[in-house]
Amino acid sequence: MKEDSLPSPEELLLITPIYKEFEITEENIIRLIELEIYNEPLDAYCVECNQKSVYRRINSPTGYLHYDSSSPTQAYIKSLTAYGGRTETSDRTFDIRFACSRNTQHVIYFYFILYKSCLSKIGQYPSLADFDSQDIKKYRKVLDKDSLGDLKRAIRLYSYGIGAGAFVYLRRIFENLIEETHSRLANQEDWDEEKYQKCRMNERIQLLKNELPSHLVEMNALYPILSKGVHALTEQECKKYFRLLRIGIEIILEQKLNQILEKERQKIIEDQKKAIANIRNEIS
Repeated sequence: MKEDSLPSPEELLLITPIYKEFEITEENIIRLIELEIYNEPLDAYCVECNQKSVYRRINSPTGYLHYDSSSPTQAYIKSLTAYGGRTETSDRTFDIRFACSRNTQHVIYFYFILYKSCLSKIGQYPSLADFDSQDIKKYRKVLDKDSLGDLKRAIRLYSYGIGAGAFVYLRRIFENLIEETHSRLANQEDWDEEKYQKCRMNERIQLLKNELPSHLVEMNALYPILSKGVHALTEQECKKYFRLLRIGIEIILEQKLNQILEKERQKIIEDQKKAIANIRNEIS
């Protein structure tokens, strides 16, 4: 399914999965031109530096013969026409390359095709999954090995344009967050396991709400959406909603992570207080 709403250049480069199609119309053609002549600094994770970096473009648009910094869009349209008689909607492939400002040997590549007035990203290196896999390492403190692997697999499937499969792994992460709390409470004497097993997911969340992250309770609608994605939504719908649902999952993980970090900070503070008290006793 082609979409007629063309994202910004930054979204097309850093967020859009490969093979997603966008129809080029008179209303959005300026976005296509903005993409091809894009020359702004790009904030992205450098997988070779292992940290966030600023990238700068290192190649010029094909056929950009008469650059005019005062009017780059019009200059680009003129240059396309001059370059073999092409127009801005001519079928073609083009690439956009950026180099890391810390080390110009660290380069990222983006490849696009314009065919029959339809734009698609057909490749990039490093992949979307490579970028994102670095960012999710911080969740090691709140996800077990299997769940962290599920998050990586969900991101990788989405980067390959597979929506329903990515939903499966997001749903598993959500279920594991619930099960983690259930397993801890199931050992308590007053716990009613039979009642719990008869409950649907939204009811289970209500039973566990006092022990679950508040953001998970507030966003309990995530689960039915993820389940519907697995069983009823189309591939295009799953891909359309994936990032929003992934963000929802990560908001929950961020809350759990912040709780752990706060406990660690409090322990450091208490240890420091004790150390200061000991020093005071020694010198008094």
